[in-house]
Amino acid sequence: MRFEKFGDKNNPVLFLIHGGFVSWKMWFPQINAFSKTYYVVVPVLDGHDEESDASFHSIEKVADKLIRYIETHHKARIFALCGVSLGGAIAVHILGQKRIMVEKAIIDGAPVAKTNRILYLTTTLLIRRLLKKMRGGENIYRKKFSFYPDEIADHALHICRRMSDETVKNVQLACHNHSIPQVLDINTKLAYWYGSKEAFVCKRMAKQMAKAVKDTRVEIFQGYGHAELCIGNPDLHIERARAFFKTSS
Repeated sequence: MRFEKFGDKNNPVLFLIHGGFVSWKMWFPQINAFSKTYYVVVPVLDGHDEESDASFHSIEKVADKLIRYIETHHKARIFALCGVSLGGAIAVHILGQKRIMVEKAIIDGAPVAKTNRILYLTTTLLIRRLLKKMRGGENIYRKKFSFYPDEIADHALHICRRMSDETVKNVQLACHNHSIPQVLDINTKLAYWYGSKEAFVCKRMAKQMAKAVKDTRVEIFQGYGHAELCIGNPDLHIERARAFFKTSS
């Protein structure tokens, strides 16, 4: 796994963890904004790297790689973690290991409780169908997800066209099976965000997160779907993230 880095190393460290089936470049607007005041580190998840053939294996393995990187390069302490979808699940698993110190964390639409089998089978079939079209050259991100800027949609298409079947299977299983403990005894100030259009899944996830971590700040963004806030309206995402970062610990 490689790490893209931006900004002054002397600034507080902010990690941005992208979701599944997209490129790390989805964070471009946030990188441009946050790198002025933070040292921004963006992991390029296994299975999603145009410079590597490594496949994604599990949330646990990726989280361990990130923890070891933070232990080695940042003395086991960073200011904040932001993760969306799969990236949010990875962020929560990192926090749960309690091997590093993280002051703030924003978890956006992440699976933190096991989903039912019907939903898993439905999404599996849908993703396989979409991937087949993308591997044939059709840009589903432009056609089906209008909130994706063209550049980000093109990057996502490129990643998906070269993604291994092993990565596809493991990402789907990871998102389906991931479940956090009933109680996470951590000191991180945490926010769980999701869009109203994904409430049928994420409402339960937010409740699980709030149950596990006392004082979790749950925020629902009306009219938004999965990952739509950070990708489709990065200005609002940046504004709300900055406000959360400024809250007292």
